Amino acid sequence: FTQQGQGDVRGSSNAPSASSSSSNSNSTVPATDGGSSSSTQQQSKRDKAQPVGGEVAAVPLVTSSSGAAGTHRAAATIRRQHEKQVLFVIPPATLETPISDVLVCPTMRDLLGEPRPTTMFKDHPDIWEGRFSSDDDRVTLNVMDFASPSSTGANICLPDLHADEMSALGVTLAAKAATAAAAGDSRASQQQTSAVEGGSSSSISGGSSSSSGSWNVTCASTAAADDETLNRDDDGFYGNINNSNDDDDDGNVVCVRLPPYAMRAGPREQIYYDPATVTAAIVTTGNICPGMNDVIEAMAKRLVDYGVPEDQVLGIRYGTRGFTAKDAKPVVLTRPKIDGIHLTGGTILGTSYDHHRVHRHASGYISASDGHSSNGYTTTSSYEESTAHNGGNSGAAADDQQSSDELEAILHKLEFWRINHFFVIGGQGGNQLAAQLAEGCKQRKVPCCIVGVPKSVDNDVMLVDKTFGFDTVVQEVVQRPLLAAKTEAASARKGVGLVKVFGRRSGWIALQASLASGVVDVCLIPEEPFEMQGPAGVLEYIKALIEKKGHAVLCVAEGAGQDLLYPEDEPIPVDDAGNPLLRDIGAALKKGIKAVIPDADVKYIDPTYMVQAVPSNSQDHIYCRILGFHAVDAAFAGYTGVMVGQVNGHFVLLPSAVVTQSARRVDPSGKSWNRLRAAIGQPRFQNSKTVDMPVSAASQAY
Repeated sequence: FTQQGQGDVRGSSNAPSASSSSSNSNSTVPATDGGSSSSTQQQSKRDKAQPVGGEVAAVPLVTSSSGAAGTHRAAATIRRQHEKQVLFVIPPATLETPISDVLVCPTMRDLLGEPRPTTMFKDHPDIWEGRFSSDDDRVTLNVMDFASPSSTGANICLPDLHADEMSALGVTLAAKAATAAAAGDSRASQQQTSAVEGGSSSSISGGSSSSSGSWNVTCASTAAADDETLNRDDDGFYGNINNSNDDDDDGNVVCVRLPPYAMRAGPREQIYYDPATVTAAIVTTGNICPGMNDVIEAMAKRLVDYGVPEDQVLGIRYGTRGFTAKDAKPVVLTRPKIDGIHLTGGTILGTSYDHHRVHRHASGYISASDGHSSNGYTTTSSYEESTAHNGGNSGAAADDQQSSDELEAILHKLEFWRINHFFVIGGQGGNQLAAQLAEGCKQRKVPCCIVGVPKSVDNDVMLVDKTFGFDTVVQEVVQRPLLAAKTEAASARKGVGLVKVFGRRSGWIALQASLASGVVDVCLIPEEPFEMQGPAGVLEYIKALIEKKGHAVLCVAEGAGQDLLYPEDEPIPVDDAGNPLLRDIGAALKKGIKAVIPDADVKYIDPTYMVQAVPSNSQDHIYCRILGFHAVDAAFAGYTGVMVGQVNGHFVLLPSAVVTQSARRVDPSGKSWNRLRAAIGQPRFQNSKTVDMPVSAASQAY
């Protein structure tokens, strides 16, 4: 999981529209090492001078200043190393694990008084015959018990631990191994012993046996520590994990221990609100996504089922802009207003990207004040404004001020409009905002419960099995653009079908669509570095495919290969929400293919904004309805600053501040990615065997 910005806002894209575009130009890739240095410098200047929203098709691949002629530098050698990664360490639950070892969710119950019996379907008791969920119901976050550190996904947080932490880990594992051996459990004994032996080295090879890279890892706490890594304040709110020293090069991975249990979602027998006094509001933020209207409809109907008057269910127009803009007044979500909206795409409330990001300092983490120091890291409040880590950066201070002003304006409106249930349908940025608002309401003693429903077509929300709309988008990508690319490529002489899909930080859409379609020859994702040229590069592989079968089909995530498009000394710019502004990898690939195969017939298809505007499919209809129901259940149960999601097949409540620490990413050493590579026969596009691989994104159970 790599934290690379928040929110759902996507940068400008000037790739071709959904209709195919054919190229017969003889454009070539700029000269590499063999070219003149002055020409390379001039080209680099043109790259830097080009605006982000400009003609990205002219952006060349960044070339290496040394090495074999005609070879592009490996992406891994120019990755932004300051972008630390947050990995969750979740031990598997056993029969001896106490139910108190749970990822606790903050509540407003101390401000809400005594609970009362539920009023759900009070007027129609014969309708609801199901049972209720309990606050003591538990769902295990990790159902995998690894046999050894070499198992897929079991290779995360062992490399390069600090000496004292490794010592503590070794003692703990050795004790467990001795206990298991005494009990006759040879498998567990071997597992713990191998873990100790693997952890004794100062640098341990990460990934599976095919991965040769090693990763520098630091722990936010020792593995033997009993206390939670993410400290909670007296009100139950989690903070953010920050590296306390920006100049400290302890590592680019932070391992965060989580408890083995999560709290189960669902209706409670006891509720903390009188439905007649509830005024609820729903807001949608970020990009549109299949299923947004489904969630809105489910929430509005569930509120009425509890007894909330229809005229007290409000929809906030155009995202957070609806709290301040005079031309975006809230709408009342009556039954006629929401009837059948699940059959349409987009959101009837409108959306926007106006919320400002909280400033991230050099280590890539959210900076704020009022923190608690723990093991060299800082757990901080996400609500308080601070410029402690901005290094005197006036732009960072301005961002913090804008974010603080926005929070204050929304908090004022929540209190002024007497809203006591607020539901946020959004991505990482929207749910970070929800967590900040929940803490702000708690500090102001405003009895408003704020619950989020994670939305991301990229499926990049941590811990949850999947986000709503993801299945629909994968289905749309498979049924239309990929099959069209296959048809176009197979019908042309030396045809190449190139499809670019969503995936700014995570390549889940490209991966799943490629596996489902069965027509993709090459899949490129942001998580795995690759080289364009050289004998093991992408272009030579495509050339060999065309010579072998006459055509090729590529599926590329929009965030793939960005390090090949930016000079090493040029930082990747971000938008107001903190998302990287991407250059067009599809256009660069198209140009590169024409350079090595001048007579290739390349069809470049960019369906990104078409596949997210469709209504959800049947699977997502069901999923969205359940998420909407449980979000309302959580608010009536007094929970705030939480998200509703599915984990291991069960619906749970998760603290928003924890889940939004980072983004879920594809594990390059995991079974999903390697299953695809095996299915399509794709090699690793790396000329050098010493290229460091990204850190595995699965969870490790000690």
